[in-house]
Amino acid sequence: MIVIQLSGGLGNQMFQYALYKKLKTLGRDVYIDDATAYPADGSWNTAGVSKRSPMLDLFGIRYERAGADMIRDLTDSHMDPPSRIRRKLKGRHSLERKDEDLVFDPWFLTADTGYFTGCFQSGRYFEGIEDQLKSEFGRERLEYFAGRMAEKAGADRVPAAVHLRFGDYLNDPGQYGNICTDDYYRAAVGRIWKEVTEKENRRPLFFVFSNDHKLAAEWIERNFGNTGPYGCTAADFRTEGAGDEEHPLDDLLAMAACRHHITANSSYSWWASFLGRREGQIVTAPSVWLHKEDGSGIRRTDIFRDEMIRISPSGKVLGAAGAREYAPLVSVIIPAHNVEKYIARSVSSLLSQTYTNIEVIVVDDGSSDSTGHTADLLAGRDTRVKVVHQENAGVSAARNRGIDEAKGEYIGFMDSDDAADPDMIGRMLDACLYADVPVSIIPYRIAALADVEKEDPAVIDGKKAVQDHNGDLSGARILSREQALRAYAAEDESISICNSVWNKLFKRELTEGIRFEKHRESEDILFTTKALLKADRAAYIDRPMYIYTADRSGSIMNAHTGRRRIDDEIPFWKEQMELYRQNGLEEIEEEAFYGFCRRMLFYDLDFRRSTGMEEYAKALEKEVRSLSDRIRTVYRRPFVKTGDRARMAVFLFSPRFYERLDRIRSRI
Repeated sequence: MIVIQLSGGLGNQMFQYALYKKLKTLGRDVYIDDATAYPADGSWNTAGVSKRSPMLDLFGIRYERAGADMIRDLTDSHMDPPSRIRRKLKGRHSLERKDEDLVFDPWFLTADTGYFTGCFQSGRYFEGIEDQLKSEFGRERLEYFAGRMAEKAGADRVPAAVHLRFGDYLNDPGQYGNICTDDYYRAAVGRIWKEVTEKENRRPLFFVFSNDHKLAAEWIERNFGNTGPYGCTAADFRTEGAGDEEHPLDDLLAMAACRHHITANSSYSWWASFLGRREGQIVTAPSVWLHKEDGSGIRRTDIFRDEMIRISPSGKVLGAAGAREYAPLVSVIIPAHNVEKYIARSVSSLLSQTYTNIEVIVVDDGSSDSTGHTADLLAGRDTRVKVVHQENAGVSAARNRGIDEAKGEYIGFMDSDDAADPDMIGRMLDACLYADVPVSIIPYRIAALADVEKEDPAVIDGKKAVQDHNGDLSGARILSREQALRAYAAEDESISICNSVWNKLFKRELTEGIRFEKHRESEDILFTTKALLKADRAAYIDRPMYIYTADRSGSIMNAHTGRRRIDDEIPFWKEQMELYRQNGLEEIEEEAFYGFCRRMLFYDLDFRRSTGMEEYAKALEKEVRSLSDRIRTVYRRPFVKTGDRARMAVFLFSPRFYERLDRIRSRI
């Protein structure tokens, strides 16, 4: 036995009923609970939100209702004394299962028993019964409304529906805000206007549907003037005198009767566009449907139908599934010095990207081997490769030269001995575009040098992968500026934001006024810090698509380690913390200081266990002792792990004793 809880407004109830019908066709014993989510006294209501109620009867739909005992059996909520005592002793054994917003879960189609709650907002839950649902949801009445909409539009105009959502959306901007912006609507109107006038030789007339007609009129005036260059008019087909949420069926069917649709992030207009599906229909949808506190809204995409043209909050028309309409140039900068064995592999991995609108800028930094010649060969075979030759000036100068030469709207970096998965650029760019964020970040994975050197360096022609993963952002999440900075500062284990620039994609505007410091190593630290400070948000994709080559002879990460850490890294980390203070981020600065101290203890062990590094160990220990008062203050903070407090106390007492204890701990 399965019971589905009815909840929310009409659009959500239609999704829940669609799952009910699908399970019926699969032979399940299924019922609907239309009472639990709608207390008779309206006590669930919040200020400014209209009372809702079960509304499927507006369609004349009948369904099997769940009895109270059914619900209590499935949720283990019987209130008789024996049941209450058992729950106290053994816990509740509820069979309730809630769906994850906008994420299709096939389990719900295979289960035989359960109490299902949630919205089930995906067409995949009712594949195969679409025509049956259209019939039950008023197909016959659509002909009547189609006539009315055609009459209102006139013979020379094509009716198009625009849905504005106010009400509860205004009361919860954290979840629904900054998605269907004015820029979104203006871009959607322009997109439909252009295609209709070109292909149908008629002009669209946009009917604006809303649950607050005063706000809708203000919106039309603000965006399009009294009449608007495109022609916008408010529409209201609700029963005269009815409240905004009480009888929305007429508006829904009038929207469905329009030929084209501009949906809000609303199940109500989703169903209008679904019921009105026809050949040549244009449907736009916001690129992200809702915000989630954990940043996962960007990857919750199962509500989107393939034909929906997704548009970002800033008004970028991104396109439907698998069909990009906005494809900005991405510049990837590779500083190269004496890497003749590896440069072909790096460039080839970029030429093989599924996203093809890229330019690869190789800055040959005074190489004395065949690096520059190989890069020139690559440029001769693919016009997307540009080679710049300069006298040896170091990696910072090479990267700065690359930034100056770059023409792309987005800028990325790659080290000359590393490589990328074929879909790295496409996924990172999609994260920036769909969520309207100026930087995307990925973790990396390590490739052993021995494996890399087995590859044939003569293979320098990239082969484009077949599939462009447009909009596939599984594993992505959106971070606020503070979340990104905190993860970077404290080396969060769940979000890997390292200082390197090569696993990040920056919108060009973030790089304005930021350059790498010349003649210093670990130059990424401040560049990344300054860029993240300028970014209002960041996208993090938890998939290691950047391939870092470890242990290459001559690599900066393995040469002059002691000098680099003492002379460059430590001063850079201190400058980073000062930047946090200057920007009023004292709490994050303290977490960065904590991360700095943990790093120092790791470096000290590294120095002590490496031949000829004693001098650097002593210098580092002197640095840590000079900060002992600050350490004692910060290490009282709740974000400091208990074990780290103990380790730091031992280190301040005796670094040598600390090293010996760590050896013992490692052996154990």
